[in-house]
Amino acid sequence: MKKNKLAVILFFISTTAISANIIVEKNEANCRKVNAIGSNDKMAIATEEKVPLSSVNFIGARWQSGRYGGMSCIFIFDTAKGPKRCEVIALLSDDNGKTTFGVVAPSGIAGCY
Repeated sequence: MKKNKLAVILFFISTTAISANIIVEKNEANCRKVNAIGSNDKMAIATEEKVPLSSVNFIGARWQSGRYGGMSCIFIFDTAKGPKRCEVIALLSDDNGKTTFGVVAPSGIAGCY
């Protein structure tokens, strides 16, 4: 499981990250600093839920129990089919950790619930 997560993170970094982005630890403090989402996240959620892209809105990030137990940074989106919770795969920062942004769908599959 850890190898899969590492592979996903490395894939994301190698394909979409700008060199100024750094990976920050997924913890409560960094989850509270989230001010943006990954560039493909809304499209992945809209496709997965079969709703218009315009109906997908990022509400915010919360530090809470994840889908499979344990605490995690969860992004909450409002969609035409109701709210969706998406576990963050990676938290990144482009300003040395002052603010963060997260990625829930680096491969185009969000896996939200």
